[in-house]
Amino acid sequence: MQTRQRHSEGAFAAVDAVDALFVELRSAGVKLLKAPQRAFRCGYSGHFADLDEFLRGVAWNPQFPHA
Repeated sequence: MQTRQRHSEGAFAAVDAVDALFVELRSAGVKLLKAPQRAFRCGYSGHFADLDEFLRGVAWNPQFPHA
């Protein structure tokens, strides 16, 4: 099945948090589409498909204000 194009992004306070989430996702059998890596515009990001095959992304961005 092809991944649908609706995209949702989640922001994290640290690169390590993005990596930790991908370890959990991999362990749960989630379909990983792009492993986390440095990105020019958003610092560090990766993508996966949710249960409905929608594209989801997580990122750490040094420019994003974290609570």
